[in-house]
Amino acid sequence: MELELWENLIDKVQTGNTYLIHNLSVRLRRGKKVLGTTKSTIIRATNDQQLLHLSNDGATNISSSKTITVEQFDSVDRVEKFKKCVKCHKKVIQIAYTLTTQCDHCKRTIRTADCRDGIWAKVSFTAANGEPVTLVMFEEIITTHFTNTQEDIDIQSLSQTLLSLKNINVTFDDNNIVTDLNFAPA
Repeated sequence: MELELWENLIDKVQTGNTYLIHNLSVRLRRGKKVLGTTKSTIIRATNDQQLLHLSNDGATNISSSKTITVEQFDSVDRVEKFKKCVKCHKKVIQIAYTLTTQCDHCKRTIRTADCRDGIWAKVSFTAANGEPVTLVMFEEIITTHFTNTQEDIDIQSLSQTLLSLKNINVTFDDNNIVTDLNFAPA
């Protein structure tokens, strides 16, 4: 899996060394999962002998996914539409409705009109064992299953659609992020 280092973290790593890296994000880039650093990422060199002797051939996928059938979502806890930076594709926190906006993450000044929409949703349901479960769906899942583009999505309509679904096969990872949805035939 590819790792994208941003800004001041680039100089903290060197070829041939082994590092423990905490607080990474997982993103989809051109259909492939990519690890990326965040503002809270911590990189520390390690002398752990087990890690030093790992090769790419010995790397294992420690993340697992689970697929369950959800009778229905109990609630849509949140749906958020936002503007994304054209360079780093992260949420522009302080969008200015002027000609230009500065990205909070990469600090690039960009045309506000060039910022694309992004979207995510948080849904909850009760698992078969009675435990409450909360999952997050990002734009790739939402646009693949509910509309072609983020611009077409109305928050209220998406919420109603999610709450109307029945018997959904939901695949999600260890971080409760939805990686796939399949709708059972009615």
